[in-house]
Amino acid sequence: HANKAKSEFLATMSHEMRTPLNVIIGMNQLVMETDISTEQRNLCLEVSNSSDALLGLVNNILDLAKVENGRMALTFSDVNVRDLV
Repeated sequence: HANKAKSEFLATMSHEMRTPLNVIIGMNQLVMETDISTEQRNLCLEVSNSSDALLGLVNNILDLAKVENGRMALTFSDVNVRDLV
């Protein structure tokens, strides 16, 4: 029961974090489409890089919760490791 509760908590928190994070990403993109200084653009790029990294982390947590709850099917396939690097 504890593992299921943990997974449900992670899934809920991930969903709750993704919504405002997507707003930050979208608003930052809108700002970058305006006439801003080079310094402001560099700051926006930092926001973009950081928010993208955080969104990736949140998505990974959500995927883990799905796997733990049995809601994500894993498939196995042959992979050439050299192609991945």
